[in-house]
Amino acid sequence: MVLLFLLSCAPELEPDGSWAVSVTGFDVDGDTITTDCTLDTEGYREAFVYDLYYQGSFVEIRIGEEIFATGRRSGCYIEYQSSIYLEKSSAGDFNWQISGSADFQDAAGGCTTLPDQADWYGKEVLTVITSDSDDVEEGCHYEMQTVGSYEQSEASCCMICPEGTQACDGGCIDEEASCSAGSGCACNYY
Repeated sequence: MVLLFLLSCAPELEPDGSWAVSVTGFDVDGDTITTDCTLDTEGYREAFVYDLYYQGSFVEIRIGEEIFATGRRSGCYIEYQSSIYLEKSSAGDFNWQISGSADFQDAAGGCTTLPDQADWYGKEVLTVITSDSDDVEEGCHYEMQTVGSYEQSEASCCMICPEGTQACDGGCIDEEASCSAGSGCACNYY
């Protein structure tokens, strides 16, 4: 009984760091979707808070209370892989998994491989492991860019535009093109 009481009063484990990360389904180099899973050209964009918990070089990434992925870190670099998830669909069920890697830094900074205005910059690839769906082929993948900021409630930059382009209205356009909309949720890489 005393052990149960002590466990219920244990302090909640705090993350070693939190990053507000935007995940965008656009090719980092050309503002087009890199996938062989869908014909949809609209893309994907969603923001998450990645809470990282360290034990030596081992890393656990949580989104909210749920463990999203585990991996390894070395200096400014992290590699991780999610669990396998089941997606239910009227066209048939399929299982998918995400593998990711990123350069990242905390408030101390010092990671020279990151673009300006970013504390997290990398890529995630969703791979369909098994599929009974008529719409989703087994083995297909969907590439996503990840960009984030350390310890903020929402990402200040959700897409990095490569050299030769410029940020415009939340996307990337040719650097010679005219933009009257403002940068929106995008940042220039250089």
